Amino acid sequence: MGLAYRSGLRRWLKVPGSLSQHLARLGQRFEVQVLSQRVAPLRRHEQQALGLPRSGLTVVREVLLRVDGEPLVWARSALHQSALAGPWKALKGLGSRPLAHLLYDDPRIRRSTLQPRRLSRHGHTRRHLQRQWRQATGSDPSAQMLWSRNSIFSRQGALLRVMETFVPHMKALARPGAGDCPPQGGQQLQPNRLSKCPQCDTIRSMLRRNITGQRKPRVPYPAEIQDPPGRRDPLRIALRRLVRHR
Repeated sequence: MGLAYRSGLRRWLKVPGSLSQHLARLGQRFEVQVLSQRVAPLRRHEQQALGLPRSGLTVVREVLLRVDGEPLVWARSALHQSALAGPWKALKGLGSRPLAHLLYDDPRIRRSTLQPRRLSRHGHTRRHLQRQWRQATGSDPSAQMLWSRNSIFSRQGALLRVMETFVPHMKALARPGAGDCPPQGGQQLQPNRLSKCPQCDTIRSMLRRNITGQRKPRVPYPAEIQDPPGRRDPLRIALRRLVRHR
C-alpha cells in the first residue's frame, strides 16, 4: 500500500465507521446516485470474499457518492442472491439512501477489517467503473483513481461485500473524522477540529482565548457547555471548571 500512503489516501482507506457520514462533513449536500442494482454473475474477488461456490449469482448495487454535486467515491456492494430474501432483504428498498442506514443502525451486524486494494488499471472492475462514471458524469474518471477499500459485513451468517473506490484528490480534502462532535477520547483538542454546532462554537472560542492568553468576561454557570445526553465529556467538564474560576 506504499503508493496509497504517499498519495495521502491512507487516512481515507483506513477511517472506520460510516464513510457516508465522513463525506457529509465535507460540504453542504451529500447524496447517493444509484447507478445500477441488478443480479450479476459472481466475480472472483467477490466469490473469495463471500466464500461462495463457483456457480451462482450475486445481487450488485453500484453508486456514486457525491458532495455538493461532485462525485468522490464509486462504491459497489455484492451479496449472494439468496441473502436478499433473508437477512439483507432491506437492501431491496434502500433506493437512494446511503447503505450506512442499513449497516450501522443494526447492532447485530458485524464488520471485518478494512482491506485496501489497488485496482488493475486495465482490469474488468476498473473498466466497468470507467464506463459507469462516464455515463453518470459525462467525463472519464482520473487515470489515478485506482485505490479502493473492501470490507465484509455479516448479519445472521449472511455476508455482504462492500468496495469503495476514491478519487485521487480526496487527499486534499479535510481529514476524515476531523469534524467529530464531540472529539473522541485520546484526540488532541484543537479549535479547528471541532464541528460546526453551537456547543462546539462555544468550546472553539474558549480554546482560542485560552491558547492566546486573552481574558474573557465570566460566562454565567451553567453556560451553554452541556454534555450530550448520556455522556460526560472530559473537555466540557474542564471548560466548565475554567469558566467558574475566571
